[in-house]
Amino acid sequence: MSLNILINEAIGIIPIVGDAFSFWFKSNARNYELLKRHTAGSRASTTSDWVFVSIVLALLLIIFLVSLAVSFWLLAQAVKLLGGARS
Repeated sequence: MSLNILINEAIGIIPIVGDAFSFWFKSNARNYELLKRHTAGSRASTTSDWVFVSIVLALLLIIFLVSLAVSFWLLAQAVKLLGGARS
């Protein structure tokens, strides 16, 4: 699924050609078909499935918090550089 989106985005950045490719390739429709096929033979979720999802969510939260902290630090540095250090 991720590969479908990556292909669509990589070629989609090319002006005009990318739009035509996106119209033809339809990554979301392909992903929907993949999901339908996968859920047709669905099985009960296991503990390892939930552990994997929890780890992915924890990593996403860490990435978000680190990026937020870096953004605030950069903003503070910019304010200090542009006039926050008056005497």
